[in-house]
Amino acid sequence: MNRVLLFLIIAFFAFTSSANVLLDTVKNTLAEKAAGRTHTVVLKKAIPKNHYAIVLFFRSTCPHCQRFTPVLKAVAQKLHLYVYPYSTDGGTLPAYPAPLYATGEVRRLFFQGIPDVVPSIFMINTHTLGFHLLAQGEISKADLIRELTPYSEATV
Repeated sequence: MNRVLLFLIIAFFAFTSSANVLLDTVKNTLAEKAAGRTHTVVLKKAIPKNHYAIVLFFRSTCPHCQRFTPVLKAVAQKLHLYVYPYSTDGGTLPAYPAPLYATGEVRRLFFQGIPDVVPSIFMINTHTLGFHLLAQGEISKADLIRELTPYSEATV
């Protein structure tokens, strides 16, 4: 559970905070939790109203990823779902020019007992920190909308 908490704190702060502030917050949170004190971390990035976000794993040289990510970005924007893009090779794609790097630890956390393939999308509940696999591989826009719509307050 500490790893999930750590991952989400890093993901939420990745675009809005400096590394030093983030590391201090994580260390303080884990230290207070270990000491039995409760601690609430205030996220600087607003949590989406619907409490769900997409976690995307891609590789910059993958042709399926290159075709799929623009579709994902357009559908996610239409449905008001935030995407946390993770690059498995450190590269970028036009749809996600500033992705997070998918370290081995992050990949092990998400791909527990399932094939580690790209593209893969997971849905994560930003309140409970629970997540599950939605799709692997390049899927059609219609299938993507069908998979994502239950998590959105918007309509397509």
